[in-house]
Formats: sequence, structure tokens, C-alpha cells
Amino acid sequence: MVRQVVGIAGIVVCWAVTALSPARAAEEAWRFLDGLRQRGYHDVVLDYLDQISSSPACPEDLKKVIDYEAGLSLVSASRLANLDARQELLDKAHERFDKFLKAQPDHLLASEAGTQMANVLVERGKIKMELANTPSKSPAEKKRLIEEARKHYEEAKKAFAASEQKVFERLKSFDTTRLDERKEADTIDRRDQARSEYVQAKLYIASATYEIGKTYDPKSKEYQEHLATAAKLYNELYEKYGTLIAGLYARMWEGRTYKDLGDYKTALEIFREMLSLPDSPEAFRLLKNQSLILMLETYTGTAAKNYKEALNRTQAWVEAARGDERSSSEGLAIQYLGGIAALEYAREIGKNDAAFRENVTAARGYLEYVNRIPGEYQRRARETLTAAPEFGTVKMEEPKTYAEAKDRGDYAWGTMVVLLGKMNQPGIKKEDLLNLLKEKNQARDEAIKFYRMSMGMKSADVDLQTLNLNRFRLAYLYWDAGDLYSAAVMGEFLAREYPQSVGARKGAEIAVKAYRTLFTDLKSDEDRSFEANQINNIADYIIQLWPGEPEADEALMMLIDTAVDNRTMEKAVEFLEKVPADSPRRGPAELRTGQALWAAYARSLGQPDDKRPSPGELDAMLKQAREKLQQGIARMRKPIDEGADPDFSLVYSVLSLAQILINEGQSEEAVKWLEDPKLGPITLIAAKNPLTDKNSFQIDVYREALRAYVGAQQLDKAEKVMASLEAAVKAGGDADVNKQLTQIYIRLGRELQELLTRLRKENKVEQMQKVSKGFELFLDKISSRKEGNDFNSLNWVAETYYGLGAGMDPGGKTVPPEAETYYRKATTTFLEILKRCKAESNFAPGPGASTTVMIRMAAALRGMGKYEEAMKLLVSILTEKENRVDVQIEAALTYEEWGAERPGYYEFAIKGGQQQGNKFLVWGWGGIARRVASLAQYRSIFHQSRYHLALCRFNLAQTQSGAQRTQSLEQAELDITRTRQLYPEMGGDEWYDQYDDLLKKIQKALGKDAVGLKTKPVVAKSR
Repeated sequence: MVRQVVGIAGIVVCWAVTALSPARAAEEAWRFLDGLRQRGYHDVVLDYLDQISSSPACPEDLKKVIDYEAGLSLVSASRLANLDARQELLDKAHERFDKFLKAQPDHLLASEAGTQMANVLVERGKIKMELANTPSKSPAEKKRLIEEARKHYEEAKKAFAASEQKVFERLKSFDTTRLDERKEADTIDRRDQARSEYVQAKLYIASATYEIGKTYDPKSKEYQEHLATAAKLYNELYEKYGTLIAGLYARMWEGRTYKDLGDYKTALEIFREMLSLPDSPEAFRLLKNQSLILMLETYTGTAAKNYKEALNRTQAWVEAARGDERSSSEGLAIQYLGGIAALEYAREIGKNDAAFRENVTAARGYLEYVNRIPGEYQRRARETLTAAPEFGTVKMEEPKTYAEAKDRGDYAWGTMVVLLGKMNQPGIKKEDLLNLLKEKNQARDEAIKFYRMSMGMKSADVDLQTLNLNRFRLAYLYWDAGDLYSAAVMGEFLAREYPQSVGARKGAEIAVKAYRTLFTDLKSDEDRSFEANQINNIADYIIQLWPGEPEADEALMMLIDTAVDNRTMEKAVEFLEKVPADSPRRGPAELRTGQALWAAYARSLGQPDDKRPSPGELDAMLKQAREKLQQGIARMRKPIDEGADPDFSLVYSVLSLAQILINEGQSEEAVKWLEDPKLGPITLIAAKNPLTDKNSFQIDVYREALRAYVGAQQLDKAEKVMASLEAAVKAGGDADVNKQLTQIYIRLGRELQELLTRLRKENKVEQMQKVSKGFELFLDKISSRKEGNDFNSLNWVAETYYGLGAGMDPGGKTVPPEAETYYRKATTTFLEILKRCKAESNFAPGPGASTTVMIRMAAALRGMGKYEEAMKLLVSILTEKENRVDVQIEAALTYEEWGAERPGYYEFAIKGGQQQGNKFLVWGWGGIARRVASLAQYRSIFHQSRYHLALCRFNLAQTQSGAQRTQSLEQAELDITRTRQLYPEMGGDEWYDQYDDLLKKIQKALGKDAVGLKTKPVVAKSR
């Protein structure tokens, strides 16, 4: 899920104020206030400010400005209220600003508070203008109200001008010489604050000038002059302060002014300019949304009408909207205008056009969405839905009091609960379930709407417990609707501020799960630190406040899962030990942690030699993974032994345990688990247990069983399970069954190779010999069968021989005798396959099978050091199929390894070889990289090629001296650094560490500091 905006993302941090340092608490409090205001939760802001003002946990700098912050929220709230309530909210805002000024006359924000008091006059002027434009007003009343509005604007302008002068005088008091950031930080802060207030005051003056002009008839001289002056003032601000957000707002309002002057071309150019801004920082995103609103107003409400463009812009915005951005005040405005555009475009093209109904449907969708949510555009949307004959009739009476809104919310909540009960009935039909789901979602949305409305109408005498019950319900409703940030906000607010209230514990659970879901919705290479911190904060709070309760156990599970995803296994184990032994969550937690430890072990094996943990550390990791899985399985199997059915997670954990035992060389023990009468995956497959219906799971089980049976030298069972594996693949319905089987056998050979390589490096000779002997016996048995061998069985024999050889081969110029023996057996078997493909028309599973076998045979020849024979085989393929990338890779590898004997072949590996005419038949690493660079599906191959390109130059340099050596090393360094410039992610986890390790070696050889790539890039998340 794409995150909402920065301010919204930080909403809930401040709930953890008591657990933070004073400096951090203050910082998070500001993030909270900004974020909550952007989401329109002004009632929650006011409640929070009133409560925290008397709390010892309140940061000192926040305590001093609580009245000022309350005034800001009251002004914002007034813009969303109805006309009757707006004046009262503005009066309260004026009181809070005045109270702040009297208590803190010398505060840095004192000037800004005065400016905000003037801004209250502007808001009052807007109210008068709205009243004047009410159809029921007589001409005389309208004139009076407009004059009153103009008077408010003129008074505000004078106040803004006075504020500007005061701030200017304060700004002049600062020394214009450069200030020392270390010694004069406070002075710099005061200067920057004054500068910001100065620009803001000038912006307010321009806006007041604009509003004064709008009180005149558009055809009048006064209207034209005031708006022209406002446009000029906005432009001057933009030209001077265009790098500041205030300057950009001036630019947007300049566009608005030109729109009102009828210069639509200039206005639209400015709006397009604003829409080209990036989405980050968050203030830009908000500015862009407001600019889009003005553009849509221009297209739908002026002579510059362009309904189709307005609709396209709306659709694009909706598709890219973040989180619950659609329900923000800007989002509602955009969708309302988009609905108008769709409706008018439908009328424009006429009923006979095929797209007529499509556009009417789009219009209704946008308008009905807006109609569900209280706000400025709800009434307009409802009126359009009611008046347009294309839509039919829409009737809806809105609540006018807290009690009415709460009753509507309670009714919708009850409806939703009933529908949920019906949905959970056994045997319900799919069609009925879908209808109930639609009704449930409608009821849910209604409940959200009216509960939110009631919260905005509450008075001091409303029962607190009732309010908190509504808050819990809202948290749940937001969760159900997928509005995860709002769910987290409301759930954590309830848990922290009213921990003894109804729903506090469940609200906390919703909060931690919401953050957890937000965390998992982001990709692993995105910055997920905010979500992880929020999970930790609320989970720690739950665990401390309600230890031993189910919610605390659930919080620990969220911590374990997050630690696992962040690959901080020591934290995962630490959290696991906090789950009580008698908790029903302990067993699942042990299984999850055990599987994660096993995955961490596998990742560690794939690291470069200098970064891989020591053999002792690897053994400890494997042992810990095995122990956690064994503990979890033992805990979870108790009810299974008593007759209960196992779940998939438990059975999968048994498979993971078997894999670990195989890798520890304990194949006999792995067989016992695979055949366990209650939990064994082989046993359950044989019994046709529904848990094993997933075809991919059966294939995984058979693959591991084959490894276990061979390792335990139970060769008859191995032969049977091999047949079962092939049958399972064929039953999967894959379009290219034989290709899938080939890939499985190659993977099995690679796993065997990796196991033997590890055992060899760890000097575990006895285990290595035991594993290799078991496979050798089985392979000899399969290959010597007179009947029953087909392409797939012989291919597996060949691949496994190759894996045995590669596992015994430490690399270097000399191939160990045992490795050479296995390579030779692989080559012999591959050759046998090719002969039978040629002699028997039905032996090869497909037209490309022989080519694949030839490639693998070339790899075996390469393993034996028979590079010339391998290259001849590859060239014979490339002569007919030059674009086979897998063949080109094998040819480049052959040249590269040949270079260890004859350094000149490194050049062929780099640049290509086997010249035909004016080109090379073999591309080399450079040629492969160039040809696949633009193809996303070959991204891993691209990085493989770029890595080996640099590796070949590095290896070539080891055979050179003097200037030649330096040149080769510098080119190798350039190969990697240039790749970094063009592809900062460097192939991700698969290739980054290899690039880094090689670059360090190159830098060291050049006599430089071996710093490598320095930092691993993190993909920033959308905000």
C-alpha cells in the first residue's frame, strides 16, 4: 500500500511522548499536530491539546503555545463546519489567539498570532460572502453582507500590513553578516522565523487584496484593479521567494487570480507548472492537489471548458491517490469536480455516443463517493445527484445534532454486525456472500461517516465512555475499510489516553496490526523505519500495560514478525523468549522464528567468503533454527496427537526441519520427520490430506524426500519418490513440463553442490564423503537400469553428477581427481542423452531439449578443464542460435576460466570471440550486458555480466605488470563505478555484496583505501 503523506504518516508518533526523551517528545508532538490537521481531525487535536496541557509529560515548548495551536485548529475546523457553527468556532479561535498573546507577548510566535487574528477577519469575510450568495437573500441584504465582508477584508489587510511592518523591523535588527551556526543557532532560528513571518504577511496582504476585489462586480473597474494588483503582488513574491513553499503558493494563487480575471491561458500554464512539482516534500503534494482543484474549476466553470481533459486529470489522480487521500478535503474537491466534468462530457457527446453511459457512471461514482463524507462538497454533490435526470433521485437528510449523527452511526454499525454474522454462516453461496459483502461495506462506510460527524458535533456534556466506544468502533471500521493510518491513529489514541476504557486493549491491537500491515505493504527495499518504529512503540506499550493478556502476546508476534522481516534475528529471538510458555501464541512464534533463522542461515551461505560467518557461527545458526522448530513442533503437535487436524504452517515447519537435518548431514533423522505418522509431509500426501493439495508443496516435499532418501542410502524409496516427483510435476498442468523438470533437477544438483562445497570448506570430510557416496550409489543404480530410464531420469543423473563434481572442486588450475571423476560421469551421461535424442524420435521431450543438454555438457567439460572441447560444442549451437543468452553466458564463463591457463582468453571473455565477418559470434560479458541492458526480465543477467566483466579485468591484471596492470585495474574499477552511477541498486541483494567485495579487492590492488561501494542504497518510499 502506498503511504499517505509525511504529516499523516507521523500522526501517531506523539502518543508515545511519555516514552521518549524530552527533545524527541517535543519533535514528535509537532509531527502529530501537523499530521492530524492535514487529515481534518481537528476535534481530536483540540481534545489532545486540552488533555496534555496539564500533563507532566507535555513538552515545555508545546505547553507555551497550546492556545496558539488550539486557535489554528479552530480556524481550520471552521472551514469544514456549517455556516451556523463557523462563526462560533472563529470566535473561539480569536479568544485562544488573544489569550496566547496576553500570556506570551514576547514569544517568537506572537507576531504570527497577531497575523492569525487578522486571518480570522478574512474567514469572517468569507462567511459574509457565502451568506450574500445564498439564493434566499434579497438584493438589499446581499449588498449589505458584501459590504460587511469587504470591511472585514480591508481591516484584515491593514492588520496584515501592520504585522508586516513589525516583522520587517524585527528582521532588520539581525546583523546581516554571516552568522556562526555553532555559536549563534538561537539567533539564526529567530532570524529565520522572522523571515518566514515576513513572507507570510506579504502573502496575506496579496490574498486580502484579492478578496477585496472579489467583493465587487467582475465587470467593475474596482474588481479588475484589485485582482490585477493581487496578481502583481503574488508574482513579486514568487519571483523573490520561489524556492520557498510560500513563494510557490503565491504562484498558485497568481494562477487563481488570472483565472478570475478571465486570462485562462496564463492561469492554466501556471497550474500545469505547479502540477509538474515532485510529490516530495509533503507540502508539494498538498500544493499540487490544490492546484489541480483550480485547474478543474477552470475547465468546468469557465469559458475555457475542457470536460474531457478535466475528467482525464481526475481519473489519473484517483488512480495515483495515496492511502485515504481520496477522503481528504482536497480529494473530495477533486472528485466532485471530476464528477461534474464526467457528467458534462456525457451531455456534450450525447446519448447516442457509446461512451455516454460510461461517463455518466463515472460521474455518479465520483459524486456518490463525495456525498458519503461530510464536508464542503457533500451538499453540492447531493444537489447534483438529485437534480441531474441522468442519475434519478437521491434523497438524504443529514443529521443536525450529535445525538442524531450518533444514532445514524449506531444503526449503520448494527447493520454491519448483522451482515457479518450472515457472512460467517456455514455453507453460504458465493453469490450471496458477494452481495452481503457489498451491503456490509456500504453499512461500514455509513457508520464511519456518521460517527465522524458525531465527533465533530459533540459537546462538553457528552458521556466520555460513549465517546470512547465510538472511537473504538471507528478504529475497527477504518481497519475494515483499509484506512490503516486512521485505524492506527484512533486505536492508539484510545489505548494511550483512555487505557481503562471500553475497547482500549482491542484498539491497541488494531493499531499495532495496522502498522504491521503498512510495514508489509511496503517493499523490502523501501524505507520502512517509520512503520517499524511505530510497531515497536505501541507493542512495547501494550506489553507493559497488559502483560500476559492475549493482546500482549499478539503484540509480541508483531514484533517477532517485524524483526524477522528486518532480518534482525537476535531481536526476533529476544521477543520470542518474552512470549509466555503457556501462551497459545508461543508455538506459532517458535515456528515462525525457526523458519526465519533457517532462511537467515541460507542467506549467510550465499555471502562472499570475507562476509560469510565462520563455520562455527554457521553451525550455531543452523542448530538454533533446528531447536526453535523442534520446540514449536513439539508444542503444536500435542493437540494433533489427541486427534486434532494439523494446519499447513505446522506441516510446512516439519518440511523445514527436514531440510535443516539434511543440511546437517542427518538424512536418516530427516526421513523420520518426513514419514512421521501424524505430521510427516510424505505421510500426509500419501493419505491425500487436503493440506497437501498445493501442487508446488508436493513438489517441494518430493524434492527434499529424494535428497533425504539418497543421503540415508534408502535407494529403493529414493527411486519411488523420484517417480512421484515427476508425476507431481506432470500433474501440475505446466505448459512446459519437461522444462520445469529440468529446472528442478538442475536445482537439486546445485543444492547438492552447495552442500558439498560447504562441507568441504568446513573440513567436514566424513559428512561430505557420506553424502557423496549415497548419491553416487543412487546415480549408478539409476544410470545402469536397463529399462525405465527416460530423458528426465538420465538428465537428473547427469545434473547430480555435475553437482557432485562442482561440490568437490575448490577451483583453481588443478581439478581434484574425485571432482574430475564426477565431471566425466556427467559428461558421459549427457552424451548418452544426446545419442538417444538422435536415435529415438520420441526420447527428447521437446525440440529444445538437446540444446539444453549440450549447454550443460559444455559446463561439465569446462569443469574438467577441457575448454577447447566445451567451446566447440557451444559454437556449434551459436552458429544456428546466436541469440541464446544461456549459451552466450556459458561461452563467456568458458573463456573466463580458460583465462586462468592462458591470460589472453580473458580478453575473449570480455570482448567476445569466434569472429565471423565483422562481428563476434560469442558476445563476451560486455556484449551480453549491452544486449540485455534494456530488458527488465534479464536484469540479473545484466548484473552477472557487468560483475564478470570487472572480474575478468581484475584477473587479467594479476598476470600483468607495470602500466598494463594499472590500466586493467582502473578499467575494472570503472566498470563497477559506472554501473553504480547508472544502476544505484546494483542488482539488489543478489549482486550488491559481490560487486562490493570485488571493488574492495580492486581498490586494494591499486593501493587505495578499500572502501568498496561504501553504502547500500535504500529505495525511498512514496509519501
